[in-house]
Amino acid sequence: MPTRKFDGVASLMRWIKEVSSTFMNEPVQFHGEVRYARINRRGVLDIELVETASMFGGSYSYQIPCQLENPQDVLGRLKIGRPSEMEAEDYTILGLLQFRVTQNRYVVEVIAIEPFGKGAIEKRRKKILEKLELEGLYPVEKLESIRDLGDPITKIAVLASPGTRGLVDMLTNIAMSRIVPEVYLYPVAVEGPTAPASMVDAIDLANSCDAQLIVIVRGGGAQSGLIYLDEERLARRVIQSRIPVIVGIGHTEDVTLLDYVARLSLETPTAVGREIAYTNEAYLEALERSSQEFRREFVDLCRRRRLMVTEAEKGIRAYGLERVAASNLKNVTGLARTLRLSAESYTPEGSGFWRLVREYRKSAENLLRDRFELLSGDAGDLFDSMDRWLQIVRSRLETSTAVVRSMNPIRSLFKGGAIVTDEYGHPVTTIDSVDVGDELNVRVEDGTISCEVVSKAKKDLPKPVKTR
Repeated sequence: MPTRKFDGVASLMRWIKEVSSTFMNEPVQFHGEVRYARINRRGVLDIELVETASMFGGSYSYQIPCQLENPQDVLGRLKIGRPSEMEAEDYTILGLLQFRVTQNRYVVEVIAIEPFGKGAIEKRRKKILEKLELEGLYPVEKLESIRDLGDPITKIAVLASPGTRGLVDMLTNIAMSRIVPEVYLYPVAVEGPTAPASMVDAIDLANSCDAQLIVIVRGGGAQSGLIYLDEERLARRVIQSRIPVIVGIGHTEDVTLLDYVARLSLETPTAVGREIAYTNEAYLEALERSSQEFRREFVDLCRRRRLMVTEAEKGIRAYGLERVAASNLKNVTGLARTLRLSAESYTPEGSGFWRLVREYRKSAENLLRDRFELLSGDAGDLFDSMDRWLQIVRSRLETSTAVVRSMNPIRSLFKGGAIVTDEYGHPVTTIDSVDVGDELNVRVEDGTISCEVVSKAKKDLPKPVKTR
């Protein structure tokens, strides 16, 4: 083996630095317990992470120094008053490993630091929630279900990493409903140091569209990836969002700050998709029930009104008006006879008395006939009004049914559209989900076409991407 010679210790140390910079230039991530934490004279936060491990038949302690610029900002973000409060706590470090020639040691220049372990994370989360509560931002008004919004979900803004299993699962379950909403996709990082900032920007963009919901989904993954979802700025933006935010993070046991501040938190992206689909199906079923109940109530109303008119007609016919008139006529006739007998002694036969009797009888008959015709006319008008009302309601119901049917994605097949699935029946939504040589099924209006992927040509999608 050839020997590499150096002029002295200094040249050897510089060579070690060059080799380290060349072969160890990617970020490293690790966690450990903080043994020492102080701000040095240069205003840099020095911390030392240690770990005790058993190996080679004994117990050994390993440590590595780390340095952070802008310590006050770091302490403020960690909700810590003094550096010494970090000691004896576990933290996750993301940084660059550097070899310091003059110090003859490796130092990690920290890019990001987060609490590690449920206890430390929960303590930091509690401090953030207490701060938000003092400002009147927490607790938020929770939704028991998406159905509490009162409307079918026709437009949603989705914050997710494109092509991930969680996003596909959510969209697949949404498609089970007869009403499939429009989806505005905002690609974001769902883990790593850049995740909070990208989600904050995406929420701002989503609030400028006409979506009814903002959905943040993330599939299963390492627990360490969840710590980036506990950022205070992200929690504030979720609370202040004009559009309700719901989350489906994909961890059934672990929770994040987002679960506390979102309007609705579900266990997985699949649960989010099912909730949206169930809400839309429940709306359609309620609409159908309302239509049936309206039809039944309207028919019953018409029946009761018809019965009322019939009973009124019978009452008029059976009313004692005719009998009273006949009785009065009889009484008048008897009185006329008495008067006639009395008048015969004083007046001649042609005094006009009988003419008055005949006019009275005619007046009574005309009054009865006029009242009967008036009531018959009112009954006819009532039937005509009910018939027009029924026609208007039927027209509105047919229009609403046509609108709902037009939203069915299957109808797009009759307009030249197609539905593409892979050989397992999974929907193909992005070009990255297939490879050259994969077999695909293309469903068109009158059947299914089996084909093979020969080549792929990807287009840059605008942001946001609007899909149906």
